Amino acid sequence: MSPEIATAARRTRKGTPNHPIGFRRELAKLACEPGVSVARLALEHGLNTNLLFKWRRA
Repeated sequence: MSPEIATAARRTRKGTPNHPIGFRRELAKLACEPGVSVARLALEHGLNTNLLFKWRRA
């Protein structure tokens, strides 16, 4: 696992995590690889699957 993925998210006042851009890009890149389950990848990192799909589309 790369250091960017291990980075903890800062939280906003409302309690919503604000993930660093490097973390988002790394997970989106991993989600685009063939044979990778986006749902499983999201679950492994404690994210909502829809959020990871959104990052991947972006």
